Amino acid sequence: MKSLLWFLVLASLSFANIAMPGFWNTGTGRTFVHFFKEDAVHRGSVLMQEEDITIALYKDFAVVRGVYIMKNTTPDTIMLRTGFPVSGYAKNSLSRQIIFEDLYALTVSVNGSAAEVLKLEEYINKYAADIPPETASADSVYHGIYSDQGNWYVWESLFPPGESVITVYYLTDNSFGGIREGYNREKANLFSYILETGSTWGGTIGKGTVTLYLMDGLTGDDIQGIIPAEEFAWNGKNILQRRFENLNPDSKDNLLIRYTPSEAGFDIKTTLPRSGEYFAIAESLAVLKTAVEEGKTLPQGDFEPGSGMLKFGLQLLGYIGGGALLFFGLKYLFRRKS
Repeated sequence: MKSLLWFLVLASLSFANIAMPGFWNTGTGRTFVHFFKEDAVHRGSVLMQEEDITIALYKDFAVVRGVYIMKNTTPDTIMLRTGFPVSGYAKNSLSRQIIFEDLYALTVSVNGSAAEVLKLEEYINKYAADIPPETASADSVYHGIYSDQGNWYVWESLFPPGESVITVYYLTDNSFGGIREGYNREKANLFSYILETGSTWGGTIGKGTVTLYLMDGLTGDDIQGIIPAEEFAWNGKNILQRRFENLNPDSKDNLLIRYTPSEAGFDIKTTLPRSGEYFAIAESLAVLKTAVEEGKTLPQGDFEPGSGMLKFGLQLLGYIGGGALLFFGLKYLFRRKS
């Protein structure tokens, strides 16, 4: 019986590996969340009224500027430990695995004042005397992103009664992306923005805009795939934009873009010394307050790795291999019984 189960498991794995869509090493932006369990008592007290995201998409990287208008609905000042996962994975309507990598040159300001951004372990070590023991095993109050508990950037955000503004800037490396589906793998430039993390603040996001500018000579022809394509208006030249109101975002709202890769050899470290310049460019784009008329969109495009014939051949080999394994395994067991 154990032998039969073993053969069945091997055969099922052979078939299952045919369709495992995933996006790897994706340059990814995300909405910040409040992190520690003990801060969850304030869930719903501080709401996200507005999220304004500006993305400058370059050939191998992206610059993200995020401005979040928050509202403390209580009469008291609330301090929350907020942050981003360093890396992890999320989902969208196409895939259950968007594996994302680190942010670069992350800067944060809260109501105009620079915030101290630390890795979680650094934060706990630095403020150990002020942190209750249970915080050492802190866990995100939001579970839509799957990331190791210690794998977070954290900063303190003070929210006085009324409105507060949190502004973030960072770079993402989009040059090491890859698409995998079954036995097919292909290198690809990938960028994602995880909008669903905004749901951690309770209620809906009052209104928001995600505006993406194609830079470095990129055009609409370079966009090989975009999800959710129907949500992003296209100006026909170099701007994609999504506007929304009263949105309770989930995984289907997460943006994923595949675009034309440039030549090999890009190193994000060579870009970091100029991060201030890139942040200034992103700010100048945001100040334009460009509004793209709805009605025209880009097609969803292709997120399939490899050519059609190669994919078909690999799938066929997978099915043949799985079937052969199952056939000969059962034949072997029946011979033993007879």
